[in-house]
Amino acid sequence: MSSWGSLSRAAALAACLALLLTGCGASEAPEAAAPVPTPTVTVTVTPSPGPTPPPDPISCETAFAGDLLVQFENDGLTFRGAEQMEAVDTLVGEDGLRCRWGAPQTDLIADYANWSRDDAGWESLKLDLLAAGYVESGPTAVRFPSLDYTSAYTYRDGMVHYTSPAQFIGWVSALQ
Repeated sequence: MSSWGSLSRAAALAACLALLLTGCGASEAPEAAAPVPTPTVTVTVTPSPGPTPPPDPISCETAFAGDLLVQFENDGLTFRGAEQMEAVDTLVGEDGLRCRWGAPQTDLIADYANWSRDDAGWESLKLDLLAAGYVESGPTAVRFPSLDYTSAYTYRDGMVHYTSPAQFIGWVSALQ
């Protein structure tokens, strides 16, 4: 074998080793990965509104919805307070509300009353009213059918509401 052939094999071997050593040798450190941003969580605490306050108790000034009291005034009816209301005084008792409006020196009167009653008490009252000539006008309402005198009773949420004349039952604010 010629020395040239050995030399070229040696050179080829040296070149391969050089290539291998270059790949295995020290190299630059890899770039550090960019930091991943941490998401920011914002917590908003909304205070709870708490229990719902009870509705304002019904008064003679708030008994009827809309502008019915203005219409009373325009028609000459003035507030008379809690006058005796023969039809309901024994039912209303001490804890109920009585309201009366009337035109001076006339028999034009509008009445509203309410009082608490449980379901059984309402059923008993309704039976008494039906026996006295009232007619059912719904599951929780009765009316007295007369041209001279009309009145209505309606029961809702533990309260009996009374109006005379009967058509004012549709204006009772607690029934809206």
